[in-house]
This record gives sequence, C-alpha cells and structure tokens, in this order.
Amino acid sequence: MARYRATTPDLAPPQSRLTLTPQDDYEYERIQETLSVKLTRSGRRLQKQLSHAYFRESSARKLLSFEVSKARKRALEDKVQETTKRLRKQDDKRTWDTIKIFIARGYTAEETAGYIDVIPNRAPIYNIEEEPNI
Repeated sequence: MARYRATTPDLAPPQSRLTLTPQDDYEYERIQETLSVKLTRSGRRLQKQLSHAYFRESSARKLLSFEVSKARKRALEDKVQETTKRLRKQDDKRTWDTIKIFIARGYTAEETAGYIDVIPNRAPIYNIEEEPNI
C-alpha cells in the first residue's frame, strides 16, 4: 500500500477558510446545514440543486479514484509477475546449463547432483512449494 501514489497530486496551494472546497461528504453536509438556516425558500431550492450536483460529482470522484488505484495495483502485480517469470526462467536455464557442462566434462550423475544441490534454492522467491534437498 505504501508504494501507491495519491490519486490526484496536490498541485494547488493550500486552501484558506474562504476558499475551502469540501473534500468529504460530511464536510459538505456541515456547510449545508449551516447555510440552510439562513436561506429563503428559493435559496433552499437552489441549495438542493447544488447538493445534488455535489453528490453526483463526489460519487464520480470516488469511483474514479477507486478505479485508478485498482489499475495501478493491477499494473504493479503484472510487473511483479512478469519479473518473477523471467527470473524463474533464468534460474532454470542456469541449472540446466550447469548440468550440461558437468555431463560434458565427464562428471557422474551423483557428482552433478551434489554440485546442483549447492546452488541456493530460490523457490521461496517464486512462491513454489518444493521438497527440501536432503
């Protein structure tokens, strides 16, 4: 979770009390309650229209934020999976090449297995359960 950036960067200067834009629904409702006492009937009608527009935009912002964070998480998981696959392939090739070299040099199967067992077991990196080498 610490790897993810904020959905929208903070490019604007900090808001003052006069130019405060509510970021959460409860902040907007608190402002709305304060204003509703002072408004006339026609003002409350306009406030209701404004309230509907705010909640529509607020829900769109929340949905967009969720979709962006989900897309970033999926991209990170794909990148990790691709890297893991590449590393596993390299390790398998390293073991295979080592076996071929030992056989070409005339080592027996037991000697080759003894040298291969010395190579560190990197299976836990790839989340693969393997039996321990005894």
